[in-house]
Amino acid sequence: MVNIVRGTSEKLEAMRKEDAKIVKGKFNCHSPKGGSIKFPYRKYKGDPIVNYSLEDGKIYDLPLGVVKHLNNCGVEINAHLLDATGNPIVGIGKKDYRFSFQGLDFIQ
Repeated sequence: MVNIVRGTSEKLEAMRKEDAKIVKGKFNCHSPKGGSIKFPYRKYKGDPIVNYSLEDGKIYDLPLGVVKHLNNCGVEINAHLLDATGNPIVGIGKKDYRFSFQGLDFIQ
């Protein structure tokens, strides 16, 4: 059992290290177009909470974990469909991404 905990701890530390790497890129706010965002961020227990303030079109140096978070922020847009018997059902049509971070020195 100790080996499982150690392996998990090592994997967690590797993920933490990867997410802490600083990357340079351009922040894009798609909703509202040209807007800005302020948000607190902490991914791992024990890490400090860091407040971010980003404006559309500006270049930033951010931790990779924050970039992953930004590129995953979106709202699912439901589509109203009909099942085989003609009854209405709700399905996920697509995801509308509110923000994106375009890397200048990395590819995600």
